[in-house]
Amino acid sequence: MVKTLLRQDNTVEIELRAVQRQVKLLSGQPTSVWTYEARRIRGDVSIKHLDSFVGPVIRVRRGQRFIARFINQISETTTVHWHGLNVPEHADGHPKDSVPPGGQRVYEFEIINRAGTYWFHPHPDMRTGRHVWNGLAGMLIVRDDEEPIEQLDDVEDMPIILQDRTFNASNQIVYSIVGMEGALGNRILVNGRPNYAAKVTPSCYRLRILNGSNTRIYKLAFDNMPMVAIGTDGGLLHQAVEKPYIALAPGERVDLWVDFSRFHPGQSVPLRSLPFSATGIGQGPLPNGAGFEVMRFDIRPGHRGYTRLPRPLASKIPTPDQKEAVNYTNPRALPISFDRGRFLLNGAAFRLTEVASNERVRLKDTEVWTFANTTGTMIMPHPIHLHGPSFRVIERTIQNVHRANWEAMREGYTDEGWKDTILLMPGESAKILINFGPYDGLFLYHCHMLEHEDQGMMRNYLVYR
Repeated sequence: MVKTLLRQDNTVEIELRAVQRQVKLLSGQPTSVWTYEARRIRGDVSIKHLDSFVGPVIRVRRGQRFIARFINQISETTTVHWHGLNVPEHADGHPKDSVPPGGQRVYEFEIINRAGTYWFHPHPDMRTGRHVWNGLAGMLIVRDDEEPIEQLDDVEDMPIILQDRTFNASNQIVYSIVGMEGALGNRILVNGRPNYAAKVTPSCYRLRILNGSNTRIYKLAFDNMPMVAIGTDGGLLHQAVEKPYIALAPGERVDLWVDFSRFHPGQSVPLRSLPFSATGIGQGPLPNGAGFEVMRFDIRPGHRGYTRLPRPLASKIPTPDQKEAVNYTNPRALPISFDRGRFLLNGAAFRLTEVASNERVRLKDTEVWTFANTTGTMIMPHPIHLHGPSFRVIERTIQNVHRANWEAMREGYTDEGWKDTILLMPGESAKILINFGPYDGLFLYHCHMLEHEDQGMMRNYLVYR
């Protein structure tokens, strides 16, 4: 049984539609996109559309029963995956549960995750990359009033969705794959807009940053100002951590605490992606690993003040101990490889409901899994995403031949909190600790470079009773 967090009359219900429409993104002709449109049906839920194609931002609370009545009004079969949320199999958006054009599906589950930043996007077999590229992605924020930082009412909370796209001369989005990397755009979009500038006052802000790109990895940094992380994929950290930069792979999220009180009206603060190198990347007009300005924050007159972060930020996160695992002396090995022109996980490509003998786990067991990005004729970065419960990173190792590039990225990893996506640089291996509950069923794990996923770098695992 799932331990209930529900209070009486604590159900929220929305309608969510996938539609095609025209939006004005660039000067000249409007751009044809796919997008999600949502409306509240009942309950304590906030929905904000971002005046673009990406979004909406949906805010819910831990403990609510969430119902999304999805209507597919695009021309292709699709699904909705609630990325990072621990939900039952029937609500996870698995490709086997795709919704045809004109079809409907009800996604219903409890919000049992820690307060934090999550998101939702399509997950159809072999078409996830194109569906996301066409515009289908939104943010889902979980609140929890019992966490100390959630009680601050004088700090603005700003969603930031990072993507990249290529446009043709008619302002239409062009879906093109760059070598073995995947889809890389030549323009950076923030919340669906190019050349993005956010207006802020000289005070403190909570930035909820999602890497919603298909392939691009960001190495985020401010000039002469540390990155203060207060949340990761799986929600709030117990204490804030300072980093020189944040490494953010596709699918990953980070919550940052940014103090703009040191700046004055009229100043601009750029957020940059710093250059980095790795085997297997560097192609295209704006290559993966290139340095560029992501966006800027323009300081305007208004309230000036510093808000002290509470200590702790949130409830304690258990320290991972691999001795808790039923297999801690023999971790489950799931290597990354490359064969016949495509990347593989666990030595095989995706088949809709196939589960290998070493992809079966018992409900409520805690296990150590290892992912190794160390073999194959083609080696490059891979962000590995697990559906179902969040995990803790307990160990990373690197091959000496790849150490220099890894050293230039590792300080940006956010392994201090719960994770659902882990970036593995070339030559890198990682151990993660997972407790498989509270749901049994068929779930996915895959590379979150979406074109790799579409080409078969995805597998099922089965949680059985």
